[in-house]
Amino acid sequence: MNFPSVYGGDAPRERSGGAWTGPTTHMCFSSRPHGESGAILEVLTHEHGRHLGLVRGGNSRRLRPLLQPGNGVRVEWRARLSEHLGSFVVELAASRAGQIMETGDALIRA
Repeated sequence: MNFPSVYGGDAPRERSGGAWTGPTTHMCFSSRPHGESGAILEVLTHEHGRHLGLVRGGNSRRLRPLLQPGNGVRVEWRARLSEHLGSFVVELAASRAGQIMETGDALIRA
């Protein structure tokens, strides 16, 4: 649909909304609490570089372990405009805590 431009003539109205998802695994850099239950997640992606997004419920007991630095995650980012912070939907792809430790036995011992 064309809208009249302020400079005269008809100009197409561009909407620079954004959404992307990738089949590749991205590295989780950091996560910090936001509000009561959200978290701001910083990931490093091959296609988009360093990217931040809000994870709803990211500070919960269920999602907090997924957002540890070094974990491999699959993310889907959505925002109304590409300049906005946007939100992530996160899925764990690779947990590296056991690989970093000398023995993984410490993870299963109480």
